[in-house]
Amino acid sequence: MSDSPQAPPAPTLLLDEAGPLFAWLVSLERSTWGELYALPWEGITLGSNPMNDIVLHDPLASPMHARIHVLEIDGQPRCQIQDLASTYGTWVNGVRIVRHNLADNDFVTFGDSHFCFKQLAPGS
Repeated sequence: MSDSPQAPPAPTLLLDEAGPLFAWLVSLERSTWGELYALPWEGITLGSNPMNDIVLHDPLASPMHARIHVLEIDGQPRCQIQDLASTYGTWVNGVRIVRHNLADNDFVTFGDSHFCFKQLAPGS
């Protein structure tokens, strides 16, 4: 048995009862920098309309700007983003998209609102 000090245990991350989460959007906006938006299995909508799951307070955001939904690809859950015919577009890594399969660390822009997409690796 060693007498050397041990690191304290890592804090436990508590998730809500909606089921396991595996993906998030991380805000890159000055007023909400680092804020996490969990992406549930049933998906989300984004836009300036208050009925959206994520409300974008951005004059360039359309009322129903985009949606992100979960698909099973090669037996793994993956997020796919779809632009909903927004005026100023949805961009992933600087490229305007209509529909795109997201990958960890993708930079996503809705109008003038910027986020980083984060996803747990398969098997995590």
